[in-house]
Amino acid sequence: MEQYEALNTAIKENINPNTIFKSTGAVINNNHTDIVFAEFVNKIFLIVTQYKRLGSLVSVQKFSPSTASDNQNYTYDINTLFGSNEKEYLTARYLTEAFSTEKQILVFSTLKDHSRETLEAIRSTLINLINN
Repeated sequence: MEQYEALNTAIKENINPNTIFKSTGAVINNNHTDIVFAEFVNKIFLIVTQYKRLGSLVSVQKFSPSTASDNQNYTYDINTLFGSNEKEYLTARYLTEAFSTEKQILVFSTLKDHSRETLEAIRSTLINLINN
């Protein structure tokens, strides 16, 4: 945990004071998982890795429903910017459902395990990280 506190401190010293930056690590289904979250004025940046490296970069933009009766049916514009892995694409889409923002979300993800159980645990860890 000390390494994450040192990383947070080092990065916060070089970022705009309005930027939110948080990181954590957790063992999820026997795989060490690193999560980095940064919220800028116009974008959210997210890294989720079980390989200690960056992988595919996916851009996700969430749009509000077009009608009041459609309040649950958000639409998503998803583009792969680097790499090409359908599993990473689906991972990014699933994780961004946790956000109630229309900011563009950039997601780097490299996972060994793409099971629903793992994705739910990662999303839960991410929500706890953001809310604390």
